[in-house]
Amino acid sequence: TAVAYVLNGSTLTQEEPGGSPVNAPTNDWPLTDGSPFAQTLSATTATDTITGSSATINGGVTWGGDDYFSTDATFDGQTGYITPPSGTIPTTDATPSISVWFKTTTADGVLVSVTSQALSAGGTASGGYDPVMYIGTDGKLRAEWWNSAVGPITSNSVVDDGLWHHAVLTATGNTQSLYLDGQLQATLPGAVSLTNLTNLDFGAGYLGGAWPQEPHFQQSGSTGYLDYFNGQLADITDRKSTRLNSSHITI
Repeated sequence: TAVAYVLNGSTLTQEEPGGSPVNAPTNDWPLTDGSPFAQTLSATTATDTITGSSATINGGVTWGGDDYFSTDATFDGQTGYITPPSGTIPTTDATPSISVWFKTTTADGVLVSVTSQALSAGGTASGGYDPVMYIGTDGKLRAEWWNSAVGPITSNSVVDDGLWHHAVLTATGNTQSLYLDGQLQATLPGAVSLTNLTNLDFGAGYLGGAWPQEPHFQQSGSTGYLDYFNGQLADITDRKSTRLNSSHITI
């Protein structure tokens, strides 16, 4: 008989029999829409299997697979990104969470971003952007839900090694935590504020200003420049704020 538990920080508690999972995912994009097994490589949207809504495929995104995931989305690092409907993550959410699998050999690129304006090829943003998860020019993962100051959590090791990695950024109370491959990297104090950040994107986002280890660091005040991810993404979920994504296990 399977017994369900919830992990909250370092506390593990058993769920009530027949109860609903605490803080279960609100959205889930498995990114299997273009499965080569279903011969749907021309799929132009990514389905949220929980809400049924579709995320738009923009630019250079193609479908593929490997020995780890039957299907994943490949981003060209120049034009490709995926855009869920505006307001997917409520701007009033003080405890957002995001879980994503990724693989890359490029030391640069935004995995997840939230912005006050829609992304625009060649465009810039004077403000109102948060590169929620990005790979720095040093090859390390950086992550932060906006809390009124730039100071992202940095992974302990590089992630541009061509291997699949699993990243989870959670926020509970006044603390957010970054997990990489199941290991806590560090925590960041401060209340999350997503006010006006209505747009969610995967595979691209604005970078600039004081955000560290990126091509446009302090280039022109706080101006953000569009930065694309070059690599693969798979199985993205949000709002899983009290447990790590366990949909894939490697032994």
